[in-house]
Amino acid sequence: MTQSPDGKDGCRAENTGLPCADVLEYHLKGQNKLIIRPSGTEPKIKVYLSAAGKSNAGVEAINTTLTNAVFNLVKSIAFI
Repeated sequence: MTQSPDGKDGCRAENTGLPCADVLEYHLKGQNKLIIRPSGTEPKIKVYLSAAGKSNAGVEAINTTLTNAVFNLVKSIAFI
């Protein structure tokens, strides 16, 4: 991880004009991102991945790696 969020209490609304929110955004190596937020209407957590690479195959590999890492983390704490 190259940058971690401040969290809602230490929110950074960097020139967006938007209010602070319950969103965790992790900046990973190579311009990749992991964004986690609660659903606004359902009792669930939403996870978004943003992968960047030099080729479609490279992006797919990064996406697969990130997806597996998130799934394994959730599986380890949620008993699914």
